[in-house]
Amino acid sequence: MIGSRHLWIALCLLDWSLSSVLPAAAQLHRYSGDVPVVDKTSGDEVLVYYASETAAQGPTVENAHIIAGWLRQIDTPDAHLESSAILKDIDVFPGVIQEEIAALRKDPNHGNFLLFSNDLTRQGHLWLGRRGKPAVLADFHCQAVENPDPLIAYSPLSTSNCLTAALREAATQFRVDQHTFTVVLNGHGYQERSLVPRLCVWHNEITPDVLARIFHRVDLASARNFRARYGMSKQELVDTLGTSVPDMHIRLVELHSCHSSLPQGAHLPKNVDVLWAYDGNVNYKTIDYERVLANAPQAGPSEAFDSYFLRIQRRDTLIDWYKGHRAFLATGIWFVPLLVYISGYLFFLMRRSFASRHPLPQQG
Repeated sequence: MIGSRHLWIALCLLDWSLSSVLPAAAQLHRYSGDVPVVDKTSGDEVLVYYASETAAQGPTVENAHIIAGWLRQIDTPDAHLESSAILKDIDVFPGVIQEEIAALRKDPNHGNFLLFSNDLTRQGHLWLGRRGKPAVLADFHCQAVENPDPLIAYSPLSTSNCLTAALREAATQFRVDQHTFTVVLNGHGYQERSLVPRLCVWHNEITPDVLARIFHRVDLASARNFRARYGMSKQELVDTLGTSVPDMHIRLVELHSCHSSLPQGAHLPKNVDVLWAYDGNVNYKTIDYERVLANAPQAGPSEAFDSYFLRIQRRDTLIDWYKGHRAFLATGIWFVPLLVYISGYLFFLMRRSFASRHPLPQQG
């Protein structure tokens, strides 16, 4: 039999995991829209996966290495962390998007989909899948690819024009009066902007001295251009979802980027039912999309994602509550059975909901 000492050690380890290991890096927010313009129950569902990832090669990579080198010479920890994060982003982000696209397109049982990425867009393509058929490369053109600014040309999907073009392409391939849509938007986020390139400044537009002033908190105006010069404002992104194809019924949107929660008082367009966003930093690979869809084969993408996010939200709410009441709970005689109950419930949720067993560095 297990002795009381062993039980106490086990409970201490569980308490440590609840208070230190399990909390998510970002809090999920669920926004609900108004009644859509089409019947909420009609139509086969289409997944639109739209990823504005960092380029793995090209002039923007050389630019990133130059700026990262300057940052390493600044005598502040934040500058050194930013330098490492910039280089890590080039190594990690493109590979994650390639893996997710490969996973989503390999199984025709996942249904209808359009898969967009910056890399595919620069090549003039997207992946198109129809239920029961293998995915094929289809043509896709976005004017941002021709922009003379490499920071835009190599991140074309960070622009509202490309998002509009992608949604209209989805409506062209799948009639909006016969289909509903789930939209996954993946990219970097910063404060009030979404789908921003990881670096928003060119090395010939800035100097090491200006960088030093930024990271010594002296030049705040330049700091904003350093991180949030491009991309879309959150209101612009939300408006684009509503105006690109007004009759497109979007059941669910996942805005997968850091600090993607909407400003207070923001409203979804009437053609969008639900939007999930994150308050804080997120990992590059927070969700195993293939696994979530496979675990709900009878449900459409919107139902599968919504159920998954709700489970994660309940888990995080429970963890936050436990951390806030931990000192009080420890004084009660019912602390031990409560801890066992909470631990068992979280273990159950983890088995059902954790899509990534080895989290990658934070996306930012």
